[in-house]
Amino acid sequence: MSAAAIIRAAEAEGLRLELNPAGAIEAIGDAATIERWLPVLRACKAELVQALRHEAKPAALPVGADEPAPPRLTPEQRADLTARLVAAPGYRAPMEDEAEIQTFIVRECLFRAHGLTAEIAEAEANKLLIRDREGDDRRLCLECRHLQGAGRWRCGNWQQAGVARDGLARDLVLMLQRCDGYHPALQAQALSQTQQAQPKEHPHD
Repeated sequence: MSAAAIIRAAEAEGLRLELNPAGAIEAIGDAATIERWLPVLRACKAELVQALRHEAKPAALPVGADEPAPPRLTPEQRADLTARLVAAPGYRAPMEDEAEIQTFIVRECLFRAHGLTAEIAEAEANKLLIRDREGDDRRLCLECRHLQGAGRWRCGNWQQAGVARDGLARDLVLMLQRCDGYHPALQAQALSQTQQAQPKEHPHD
């Protein structure tokens, strides 16, 4: 899992991650964006701290110079992620799009923050990769900002969603569905770019 990719996805939403003098992560941005990203930041805290600690400080650029390009996945990281996806059920084509890879990693980290094991989080992220490619408009509870808890879940918008307030069933949380109470937990630029780039040849009714 690439902490650098998570940092880039956060920056795409206007959230800057830094280490304070005590070595803790500081998220700089508007309150709503910080709140959406908290589950991911908490789940990947150790990796993010290490990445920020060892991040090279770019040299000052002369006035008018172009900003340096953001770091990308190394060939080894890309190969590892692609190999895991190829082995997953339903996988259809290699992920060559950087935005698609970035979105996968952010989702996987978010799902782990909600209490899923690494293996199941990866499988659910792969399921959403296929969903996006097929133009399916259904969502997981795991993607919703109203889902609360880790392993034992509750819905913070249960009345509009039409579900029980507490004790959401695991099958429901992991099921693709349409929900009147859904609001995305994360709206990373990578996600919108990925969805716009994929043709929607077979939309679901």
